[in-house]
Amino acid sequence: RAISMISERYTGDEKTVLLGYRGSAEVLGNAVMTLVAGRLFLLKWNYVFWVYALGFGILALYWIFIPENKAEIEMNEEKKPKESLTKDNVFFIGLYTVFAGVLICISCSNSLRIPMLILERNFGTETDASVVLSLLMITGIFSGICFGKLAAIFKEKLMVYGLCFLGAGLLVITFSGNMVFLGIGAIITGFFYTISLTCIFNGLSDRLPQETVNTATAAVLIGCNLGGACSPIILKAIGMVSSSSFATYSCMTVLMAGITLLTEKKRGVYL
Repeated sequence: RAISMISERYTGDEKTVLLGYRGSAEVLGNAVMTLVAGRLFLLKWNYVFWVYALGFGILALYWIFIPENKAEIEMNEEKKPKESLTKDNVFFIGLYTVFAGVLICISCSNSLRIPMLILERNFGTETDASVVLSLLMITGIFSGICFGKLAAIFKEKLMVYGLCFLGAGLLVITFSGNMVFLGIGAIITGFFYTISLTCIFNGLSDRLPQETVNTATAAVLIGCNLGGACSPIILKAIGMVSSSSFATYSCMTVLMAGITLLTEKKRGVYL
């Protein structure tokens, strides 16, 4: 709902900047709460689920800072047209749902494969692997903060550039011969992964009628969940046909960039 609420309340550059901040907060929250869960696990395994209690704090903040104006809501509901999705809208939502699923799958696969790669190539230890994964998260936070400025400069082009650089980062990891190059690849990947995913959610609110944004966001989030859940299966399938999952994912991101380029050209947006 955070994406939908931002899209409902803000427009233009302000909305774009806030969606970038939301992406940073997501990465930061994921990192911090994973650490908290790890500490709780040391006390007792079922204490881990107390991290979800943070939701009550978020609910309290929502009630305090965003009071409900029932009269205004009722008036808006009366004026609000019924949701209607054209064929172009359905295609756009379906495309972005697949893209989001692939991006989440890549992110989850990186978390699984990078530590194994470091150990297989004797680049370092498990501690070094945790440092590289931390770099992924830190650059993700930084890229969310920068998203608004980058979107203002590159506009519709940012999605294509983000996917291409994400593919480049994955290739750097693929051919890295030491920990330094692997770390550089991780930084590039972490930065442009967040950029690309935020472009998807920003694109939903930019290109779709406001009354359909909630439906579209729900569909894309389902794609995200499926991408994360299926990442081990996809990794296993890739291993049957390719020696490097990073190279395969790199090809997939470049293909996604090409599809995005074609759809944007169809809309009259030329790079």
